[in-house]
Amino acid sequence: MGAKSGYFHVCLRATVRLADLLSHLYVLIPVLDDEKHYYVGDDEVDKLLARGAGWLPSHPEKNLITDRYLGHRRTLTRAALDRLLEEDADEDEASSGHDAEGGCGRGAG
Repeated sequence: MGAKSGYFHVCLRATVRLADLLSHLYVLIPVLDDEKHYYVGDDEVDKLLARGAGWLPSHPEKNLITDRYLGHRRTLTRAALDRLLEEDADEDEASSGHDAEGGCGRGAG
């Protein structure tokens, strides 16, 4: 048996826009590597949320992804997760069908 390698063969199959795929990979490659090779600062939270917009708030592994992407820095991870929860709640509220007065979208009557 040969020596273990730090490299993996990965095959992705999906019909998505290239921009969406690249945004996912931008986040997931360092997550899978789990070793940041540069300084992780506050700006990384903004980068994560920008690249994860549209999919990360509802992802079942968002906690793991966020923690690993931010190099296991607890304060940054907590800040990012708090913002993700806010974004997810805002999306849920926007898609609930209620208008500003709290109605059900039906005409007054």
